[in-house]
Amino acid sequence: RGYSSYLYNQAFSKCLIQYKELGDEALADVFLFRERKRLRHLFRGRTLVLMPSTAEKLQERGFSHLQLMFGCLGMNMTEPFVKLPGTEQKRLGAVQRKQIMQRIRLKEDAEIPDRIVLCDDLITTGSTLRSALNCLSRDIDMMIYACAYVPEHGSGHQLP
Repeated sequence: RGYSSYLYNQAFSKCLIQYKELGDEALADVFLFRERKRLRHLFRGRTLVLMPSTAEKLQERGFSHLQLMFGCLGMNMTEPFVKLPGTEQKRLGAVQRKQIMQRIRLKEDAEIPDRIVLCDDLITTGSTLRSALNCLSRDIDMMIYACAYVPEHGSGHQLP
């Protein structure tokens, strides 16, 4: 099952750009703060598995945006994936995003808990999460959560 707190819109986009691209770390709690109690309950007993950024993007940004964003939940988090260079998605079309599946790998020393929540800030095509899923054992009890997603049809906050 997958969940999100927001449908992607212009206001969310501006806030995310201000946070991630302009380095406004003070916005980290804005995304999840109002739902932190509900999310802690929903994800109780699970480890948050954060989707990767490229090393270049982390260096440019100077912080892990997902660590800060999900930090307000006070839950165990891990970053077991690595995203290979050349995979900045915001400039890619849907077909190119699907090719990203070959560019995300598990770190050599990665340990994946039995009960996890795959976490990201935004789902557009789902390529990053599908790539992560391809790296994981099918025996893991997992949920998917993104702060926002771009709905193809309809509305609502539970992902299809």
